Amino acid sequence: DMFTRPARRVAPRAFAASTRALHASRAAHTAPMGQSEILSQPRPLQTPSQDIREAERRGRDFFRRICRAIPQVMEDYQLKEITTQDHLRRSIGELLRANMGEVARHPAEVRPGVLDQALMRAEEEYIAVVSHHFQRHHLITNFVNSACRESKDGSKAAQSSFLKDFLGGGVRELN
Repeated sequence: DMFTRPARRVAPRAFAASTRALHASRAAHTAPMGQSEILSQPRPLQTPSQDIREAERRGRDFFRRICRAIPQVMEDYQLKEITTQDHLRRSIGELLRANMGEVARHPAEVRPGVLDQALMRAEEEYIAVVSHHFQRHHLITNFVNSACRESKDGSKAAQSSFLKDFLGGGVRELN
């Protein structure tokens, strides 16, 4: 009878060996992945926002997530010697507000979709920064130095007088 029979004891060494074998077989089926490989996996699609309030809430949540990642990004890209966390946070906030101004130009019925699309592009850029697909000078030009960002947009005010003369066809000597 199985209820009256004493329980069979497993030797501790045999148990440890069988546990190691089990873990080894599991490890063979699931190889560890590197950080870059994890970040390169397809991401689950978010459902589209139902209204503008939900889209704006997602935007605020995204900005908060960026703000939480700023200290690690500054350490990874060695930006502490160039800028502060407050300046970087302010610069990113200005970029997001400028993009929100672009979204506001669209009709009200398509605004949630446009904002979702902008957030998806921003999310991809965030993942590229965190997974080190950018070099340090890209972050400096895009997020730290606003003069570089303005000149990249084609602003004529950011050009020096020498550059204006040169591009205008005028010849000017440097010495």
